[in-house]
Amino acid sequence: MKGVEITLQLKSKAHAQRLKVLYTIQRKVESELQQLVNLGALEPVITSEWVNPIIPVLKPDGMVRLYGDFKITDNPALSVNQYLLPLIEDLFSGLARRKKFSEVDLSQAYLQMENTKDFQPSLATVTHRGLFHYK
Repeated sequence: MKGVEITLQLKSKAHAQRLKVLYTIQRKVESELQQLVNLGALEPVITSEWVNPIIPVLKPDGMVRLYGDFKITDNPALSVNQYLLPLIEDLFSGLARRKKFSEVDLSQAYLQMENTKDFQPSLATVTHRGLFHYK
C-alpha cells in the first residue's frame, strides 16, 4: 500500500513510557523481526523515549506473529476522533444495482500503512535484539 501514510494524535499531556517483556521462543521471534526489517515494516533504532513490549503469538502453522502492545502506553495517550460507523444496511443499500465489486486481502494489513516520521518514536518496541520503530 505505497503512498498511504497515517498519523495518530497524542493528547497534550501524554508522556513516554517504557515496559519490558520476556521471551520463550527467541529463535522464531528473531526470524520474524528480521523478516519485518527486510520488508521495511520495522527499523532498528538506538534509543527511544517511548518503549512498548512486543507480544509474540504462535500461529497454527508454528510460525510467530509479533504484536506491539500499546494498550498501556500509546492507547491511553491517543486523542481519538469520534465518528459514527455506518450501519451495515446503509452500506448494502449503497451497493444495490452495482455491477462490479472487488475484494482486497492485504497480508499483515496494519504493516501496509506508513506512519509519519513524527509518530514513529511512540511506536518503538523493545525486544531481546534491541529497539525497533514501526515504520
